[in-house]
Amino acid sequence: MLAWQMYAEDNREGLVYASTGTWYSGPPGGSGNPWDDAAWSGAHMDFDPGNKANYDPTYDMMKRPLWPYTKSVGIYKCPSDRSTITPPGGSVTPRILTMSMNLYMGGFAPVPPVDTPPDGTDGHWPFAAGYKIYTKMSKLDAPSKLFVFLDMREDVINWSNFMTIMDGYSPPNPSIYKLSDLPGYYHHYACGFSFADGHSEIHRWRNQKTMPAPGTFTPGSVVDCSGDMDVAWLQDASTRLK
Repeated sequence: MLAWQMYAEDNREGLVYASTGTWYSGPPGGSGNPWDDAAWSGAHMDFDPGNKANYDPTYDMMKRPLWPYTKSVGIYKCPSDRSTITPPGGSVTPRILTMSMNLYMGGFAPVPPVDTPPDGTDGHWPFAAGYKIYTKMSKLDAPSKLFVFLDMREDVINWSNFMTIMDGYSPPNPSIYKLSDLPGYYHHYACGFSFADGHSEIHRWRNQKTMPAPGTFTPGSVVDCSGDMDVAWLQDASTRLK
């Protein structure tokens, strides 16, 4: 969180992008979209042994905008995440990334000519259209209540961002709650969060819908979470109406 704040202070209060805008897993300079290079992470995590972003910090992590402020591989992974991978010709190796960033904090990197740089976008997802993508520190209207990082469960990290589906937030309608990204529950059915004002906390989940069994969820799919008040908490901690 300190690195995230320092980056913004050094860049006229501009927030680092929470995600690349294009489907590309790799270091800066390879996607064809220069704005992707300013995303906090370009790692699209999976269990593919050929994907170096899973295990090699020099491949992507150390080339990203926050690295000059962090310079520590260890802070990117929750110690309770014990996932591993076996690189080609190598031995069993721990994966290096558990943390994901709230997509509404910085947004997707813009993809010209569809998007106008430099502001981050909502990726043109309909459920996000009515909600704020925060692009500057000065625009944060509830920093103590909006999270930036969380420890995400290892089987669904994918794009290194966490995007909460806002359907049912305003007006409140729990019957249409959904999740497409799933939070971690390493800490006795709880998840670690850090917020835009710098404080951190552990939040305990109440509903099993928030925590489907490992290996039963495919990244990119959607879980029906009707009545799941964990979703209401995530929505309120993610963004605000425009």
